[in-house]
Amino acid sequence: MNLQHRNESGISAKYTQTETCLTRKLTKRLIDKVSDDVVLINDPEIPGFHLRLGRVRANGFRSKTFYLYYRTKSHPIRSVNYRIGGMPEIDISTARQLALEALMKVRSGIDVQTERKNLNSGITCNSRTIADLYTDFFERRILSRRKRPEIVQASFKKDILPRIGQIPLCNISRSLLDEEVFQPISQRGARNQAAKTLALMKQFFTHAVDIGCMEDNPLNGVSKSLYAEKYKPRTRTPSVEELRLTLSILSRAGMSIQNLNCFKIILLSGVRSSSAIMAEWSEIDFENRIWLAKDEKNSGISEVKQHSVPLSDELIKVFTDQKNYSSLLNSNFVFPKKRSSASIGQNDHHMDLKTLNRNFKTIRSKLDLPDFVPHDIRRSIRSHLISVKNVESTGRYSMFSVACVEKILGHSLKGMSQVYDQHDYLDEKLEALAYWGKLFRNYI
Repeated sequence: MNLQHRNESGISAKYTQTETCLTRKLTKRLIDKVSDDVVLINDPEIPGFHLRLGRVRANGFRSKTFYLYYRTKSHPIRSVNYRIGGMPEIDISTARQLALEALMKVRSGIDVQTERKNLNSGITCNSRTIADLYTDFFERRILSRRKRPEIVQASFKKDILPRIGQIPLCNISRSLLDEEVFQPISQRGARNQAAKTLALMKQFFTHAVDIGCMEDNPLNGVSKSLYAEKYKPRTRTPSVEELRLTLSILSRAGMSIQNLNCFKIILLSGVRSSSAIMAEWSEIDFENRIWLAKDEKNSGISEVKQHSVPLSDELIKVFTDQKNYSSLLNSNFVFPKKRSSASIGQNDHHMDLKTLNRNFKTIRSKLDLPDFVPHDIRRSIRSHLISVKNVESTGRYSMFSVACVEKILGHSLKGMSQVYDQHDYLDEKLEALAYWGKLFRNYI
């Protein structure tokens, strides 16, 4: 009667009632004294390492062959019995050393069986791993070309290197990347991040191909739509009353003075959060009531674009309050990174770009705040200013023109207006921001 047996290594072996498998450390004494019915000896000290014994022949000889059982990490996943060698060509200590070396390769993602076949057919496998190539990729493709290389760095350290960093480039496949990298990101609810990681990995493997580490990019032809959610633009537009209520609650809710002032600047000026957080005192001319705000979204690495923001009375008050609050830090930035007293004057930098949103979200989750994010304020400014009716007989229905409001938000004009309309709209922008600021004067 044939039976199916699975030993401790997971190796399946068919044997009859008179045949057995042992689990003991392989020694010469054990092999010499083992009974004829034993067909497999599994060494418990090295996972998957075992000796297979053939049938006893007429001359009394039995074949004795060392194997390593393992499962591949690359896809499709396979179970493999890797032949190490037979006795007496190799002894037990040599076989054990070869098994350990093969096991280390397997754990790093190398399919040693495929590696052997490639070597026998003259095909060489690039042993460089994802982690090995990452440094070269970051220095040559990212550091000098991205405005915020730290985003790429964070993505690799969180989602890529811990999962596939030690896998050789020659063992990378599309299915492996899907299962080990992109699906885990999607499953935690970050589908758009998965799509961004896909674009980043495409660039990574293109670099590998360009420098001769890979023959083909395994992600060629993969669409971002496989992972990304369909883009739905936000439409939330907090009303003036909601913004007033938010200001009054934040003032009492324990939000730090710096975060509160940053929120007020965004509210009163309509700039993006990044422009407010990255503001420097050298950009602000109190005498001429003008702020040359950075347009971080549309700036390149070598060129920083700015747009002019006229300073209303309310904006000047908030900037002055913040200058008094942060004066001890002697920073070039309006919203400096917090530092200890021992490091004042050193490592000058603005506060983290995510600090305000995190702080605002935390307070909103604890209190009965209107449901919106700071960026939604820009939608409120545009919607409100465009709706203000002109009470004077100037022939214009709205008090503030579309071009003026677009310029306040730092948007480029559309169509041919972008080419031919080079007016700065400073006077109209100052009037519009002064009108908007007065709506919140009692809350500033």
